[in-house]
Amino acid sequence: SASCAAASWSGFDAPAAGMLCGISYPDGTSTDIGYQGSGAAARIALIKDPGNQGTTLGWDTVGRLVAVRSPLVNLAATRDPAAARAVTEVIYESRTGRVTRLVGAPSEVGGPRVTQTLTMGDVTAATLREGRTVEARNATSATGVAGSITYTLDPVTFDIRETTDATKLTTKRLFDSSGRPIGTIDSLGRRTDMTTDATGALKRQAGPYEPGRNSQGVEQKTEYDETYPPRRTAGDKLEGFRADIFAEPGFRGRMEEAAFWKREPTRSGMEQRWTAKAPFSVRLTGLWTPDAKDDRLAADEKSPGWTFTAESANATVGLIVGPFACAAEQLLSSQGCQVTGLPDGVKQVTIEVRKTGGNGSFVIKAAPTSTVKDKDASKDTKPVPGDQVVPGFQRVTRMTTNDSYAGATGDKITELAYANPALDAPTTITQPGGLESEVVYERVDPASEDYGRPVTYTTPGNLVRRTTYWPTSGSVDAPALCTGARAVASGQPRTRTLQDGSSVTGYYDVMGRLVAQVSTGAGGATETRCVTYAPGGSLATTTTFDAQRTIIESSTTEDAVDGNPLVSRVTITHGPGAPVRPDTSVTTQTTINLHGMPVEYIDEVGTITRTTYTPLDDVASVTLTPKGAEVPALTTQMRYRTDDAALEQITVNGKTAARVTYAASKGGRVSRISYGDAATADLEYGPTGRPTKVSVLAQDTRATQEVVYTEFGRATRSTTSVAMKGFDTVSDKRDYSYDDARRLTRAAIETGDGRRVLDYAFDDRQAARCGSAYPKASADALRTGGSRDGVDYTTCYDARGRLTSTTDPQVTGDATGKETAAFAYDDFGRVKAITGGTRPAVLTWAGDTT
Repeated sequence: SASCAAASWSGFDAPAAGMLCGISYPDGTSTDIGYQGSGAAARIALIKDPGNQGTTLGWDTVGRLVAVRSPLVNLAATRDPAAARAVTEVIYESRTGRVTRLVGAPSEVGGPRVTQTLTMGDVTAATLREGRTVEARNATSATGVAGSITYTLDPVTFDIRETTDATKLTTKRLFDSSGRPIGTIDSLGRRTDMTTDATGALKRQAGPYEPGRNSQGVEQKTEYDETYPPRRTAGDKLEGFRADIFAEPGFRGRMEEAAFWKREPTRSGMEQRWTAKAPFSVRLTGLWTPDAKDDRLAADEKSPGWTFTAESANATVGLIVGPFACAAEQLLSSQGCQVTGLPDGVKQVTIEVRKTGGNGSFVIKAAPTSTVKDKDASKDTKPVPGDQVVPGFQRVTRMTTNDSYAGATGDKITELAYANPALDAPTTITQPGGLESEVVYERVDPASEDYGRPVTYTTPGNLVRRTTYWPTSGSVDAPALCTGARAVASGQPRTRTLQDGSSVTGYYDVMGRLVAQVSTGAGGATETRCVTYAPGGSLATTTTFDAQRTIIESSTTEDAVDGNPLVSRVTITHGPGAPVRPDTSVTTQTTINLHGMPVEYIDEVGTITRTTYTPLDDVASVTLTPKGAEVPALTTQMRYRTDDAALEQITVNGKTAARVTYAASKGGRVSRISYGDAATADLEYGPTGRPTKVSVLAQDTRATQEVVYTEFGRATRSTTSVAMKGFDTVSDKRDYSYDDARRLTRAAIETGDGRRVLDYAFDDRQAARCGSAYPKASADALRTGGSRDGVDYTTCYDARGRLTSTTDPQVTGDATGKETAAFAYDDFGRVKAITGGTRPAVLTWAGDTT
């Protein structure tokens, strides 16, 4: 313990031998741990992280945590000793020893504290025997706050069955007789239904919906571990095992591969054969669902359970079914391995091939013990049918939704395919409308520093994004512009090359923080960003250089201004390479409270913004005071409800700007917003809970907007009406259509001035005038053209997916659609010029070398 830094700390006891007292990091920093007490009574009293960031812990006489002081408060206490009293306290019930109260630390010295009082009914033998639920309550109290949430819990699993909030709104979770969740009922009485499979995976979810309605709202069905042959709508279940393959017998050495060992059509469910050049071992896992008739036979009272036997060649094979193990010797014996106590239905199985000399095979047979009559059990056990054993990867392979709308054909289906289902890494994703993207991963070979990470992504439009990775160890030469930066390799992403040809390379320190970043344009131009950190880990400086090594912009953060740990100052400087106001700088200053929330901000012109908070850290007031002014020019105040802290009122300079009304009949949602005495806005909601109508009433004006949504939330129609005294009513009706890929294809607008139709095209190939560089632009959701009020237009993209030209009247200003607007880019893909039509523009960017 003499080598521990804490051994010399005043007020702390030397750590006993074997106690963790420090962690040293490769960058020379460390975390040191100080103790109070000795022997079994020793407790961690201080954790001091780099940058003098210390967390203080307090304990009672029986070793329970009773107080915590945060690093920020400890720093503040170095300037104001009174801040040291800002601790979070934990209070226990004497009878049960359970936590009964949590008293939060105030956000300012002497400020109000939030107390959470936790109560829970006792779980007794009678409670368990009778299956009665248990009630728990979390009550929150502070100045202006007095709310609570009550939970009804299952006495065995402690699953939440019912929740009642401070406004008496109740939600319920529904379970079947076996304890599996089957749905919820929200505070409006709307129901959501859920269906799960035997493993608990969600198969179907529908809702929320109002009971008695024909529709069950949004519906999604999910399938797992299936493959989908071409031109077939039904999937085939994967059959076989997950295989964890080890380089040496006995599961020694590293695991070489996680793979899917598919069942061959001519083999039974628990049968495998393999060829190999060297000895290895493999652990196979799967889910076995016997025939229900066999499960009933296995429940025979006179001779219960299952009997397993095995045949193997050049392999030592063991079996684990559920929690029960069968050694190789048992499986090969005349009696076989008898197992009792297995549940009906799906069963976890693990087959361990502990040793194989290379080529080998095995078959495991099973039978209800009540059917085994021969002294040689292998004569009565039978091969397991192939469709009874699946790997149980639970990989999502198909999702079907009822996202139906005008222009759509049938349900919307997303399919995922896996080159190796043992890895949760889909290689092909097919979205509605037939849009297919592909992902390529590294192989899994830790010896070669390959870990199955994604390396390429090909968009539906056939553009490619690439990612490379740093090695898992070693030092890295950071860019020379980032003087003093120490970069290390630890497997982080190295370079991301985007589909437009540009790339970003990141460099990281030993803590995994970005210390340098080099952006490279498609033509080779570079932009370098350097980052440094304060000892405590906060951002210290950032500097950005252009390709000529000229500073574009830099920022410097000064912590503990004038010795106050709660005040920081940021200076942003435009360097010689900045396109706007080079060689100038601005400074801002921020003061935070003991919760880390900003309470004062002084901007670059001297305007002071001061913010106060409620005990729950909601904004209570904001004042803006111009430089030199004695009183604020603008004061905004917020008022919240006592029971649940929902926003009730906003005042500006003492006058009510808005009042918010909530309706229990609408599930506690906003029903009306009153804007002083000038206007009100009433809200109505659809069956799925989405706002569908807003009615605004002012002195001489009434306006309404109503939106029709599909069950899945897609807007198909909107109607707006504005009636003003002395004027004709103005109306606007819009209908929207989408294609199978869920892209907007038409907006039909009817107003008092007539009808407009806007069509949007996503053609399979770009128009001939666009060339052939990017034929499948529409597959990447890029519009290839359309029409505005009958005037057709064409939009073109280059091979990098960038907009190059369009005849769209809304862009060119030419209603005939004959003019063309063209777009030019710099090396980083930023728009630098728009030419043609009536709206030309030139944009200047820092670091533009073109």
